[in-house]
Amino acid sequence: MEYFGQTYSATTSNQYIMNLKFTSTKNFREQLNANLVFAGMICLVTVFSSCSKQTGTTITQTPSSIFAVVNASPNCPTSDFYLNSQMVNAIPFTYGNYLGYVNGPVGSAIKFGFYDTGTLTAIATDTVTLLQNHAYTVFFTNVISSPTFITLRDTIDAPANNSASIRLVNVSPDAPNVDLAIGNTVYATNIPYKQASKFINVPPAGKRVLQLYWPR
Repeated sequence: MEYFGQTYSATTSNQYIMNLKFTSTKNFREQLNANLVFAGMICLVTVFSSCSKQTGTTITQTPSSIFAVVNASPNCPTSDFYLNSQMVNAIPFTYGNYLGYVNGPVGSAIKFGFYDTGTLTAIATDTVTLLQNHAYTVFFTNVISSPTFITLRDTIDAPANNSASIRLVNVSPDAPNVDLAIGNTVYATNIPYKQASKFINVPPAGKRVLQLYWPR
C-alpha cells in the first residue's frame, strides 16, 4: 500500500500525532519474478518529519531480490544511491525521500551506499546479504559524521481482508524507545533506535491518526 497526506504535530512532551490516509493493499510477489518498478509500498511508519516518494530505475538481474531505500539522515546532502555499483534512483535523494522497490541482486557482501549527486564521492557505504525472492528496506540514519544503516527484511504478503500493513521503525538516534497507537489501541511498544515492530494489520478506514509516545 501507499501512504500519503502525512502530517506531524507535537501535542505534549511525550507524544507526536501523525495523520495518514490508507489506500488499498497491493500484492508485491509478482515483482520478484519480473523486472517491474515498485507500484505500491507497505507503509513504514518512521520518526522523521517528511517523506516524498520517487520511482527508481530497475536493476535487471536474475535471480533477484527487491530492495527499497529511505533517507532518514537529516544532514545528508543531495545524493545518489548505488547498489552493486549501479545508480538506482531516478532523481537525487534528499532527507525524507524514499525509493520504492527495485529489483536487486542476490548474494553476500553486496555493496550499497549514498554518494554526492553526480559524482562517485561516497557519503556512506556498507554491504548487505540479499536472498533470492526476499524483500528488504534499508534506512540511512544518523548524521553523516556517524552514518548508520538499518537493513530490514520486509513482509510482502498481502494482509487479510483488504487491511493495511504497517510497522514502526525507530530511525532517530536521539529518540527514546517509542510506542505506536492508532486511536485508543496500542499496536507497538518500547521500540528502540534501529529496531522495528512486526508488521501490523490495520483495517483501511480512510484517514487514521497514528500517535507516537515515549516515556516521560
